Amino acid sequence: MSFTEPTDPNESASVTAKAQSKGLSDIAPLDSKSGGLAPDIQLGVRQVTLTPQKLATLPEIDVIGGRFQGPPTQRNISAGYIGQELVNKSGAIERGQYQEDEAESILARMTKADRDIFQNALASRGLYGKNGRPLGGTGRGTEDISVTKEFIRYANGEGLTIEAALDKFLAETKPYVAPRKVIRTTAKQDIRSVLQKTTQEILGRSLSPNEIEKFVKTYERMEITEAMGGVKAPRLDVAAEQQVQQQFGPEAQAVGALGLFDILDRKIKGQA
Repeated sequence: MSFTEPTDPNESASVTAKAQSKGLSDIAPLDSKSGGLAPDIQLGVRQVTLTPQKLATLPEIDVIGGRFQGPPTQRNISAGYIGQELVNKSGAIERGQYQEDEAESILARMTKADRDIFQNALASRGLYGKNGRPLGGTGRGTEDISVTKEFIRYANGEGLTIEAALDKFLAETKPYVAPRKVIRTTAKQDIRSVLQKTTQEILGRSLSPNEIEKFVKTYERMEITEAMGGVKAPRLDVAAEQQVQQQFGPEAQAVGALGLFDILDRKIKGQA
């Protein structure tokens, strides 16, 4: 294969732009027989460093950029590549297209630490769905394999190895943010009002602002816990009575006793 040095510095850029116009921005369709890309698909330009030996094995149509006349030199050549082989993070052409049935083997070859990093990165971009990656598991379950197959298709379409494709994917895809669940709690003023009424009935007096706000926060936490699937919050009036009895038990008993004594006294005197 011979190469010519471009005399026009814009020539290489023009060829690159032309090649990029044929590239794929989305996941490319798979060939039904091979499981990889259909053979007629050209990918976007990737900058690669080629040895003369590797360059000699590539179809001339797949290599663009600087060219030299004469036989291949003994030094590496930097060029643009639009073929279907996969380029790694170092800019070297590493291998052919991934096949979908490689997904489980790819996960098995990773260490647990590397597999966690890989899967957590995909989960952060929503590939594991709105609930994110399930806790626990082996990292090679049915969902893990399915997500890996999906990412394999992305890597094939980008013409990159999984490691290189992951860097590109994370750089170009925004983190997935799950929609927040709106939790409605009882209006603070209603909570304050019920507590004040309850303390008047049980203690015959009002609480301090600090005591009231503590109860407001406590009851709101109960309602939030219930909304998140936890213990059901008691009715507001029941919670207010429980709070007063727990916090002011002796005083409540004394006030209750005085109230009962007053009723009995009035009955004896014929006033009740």
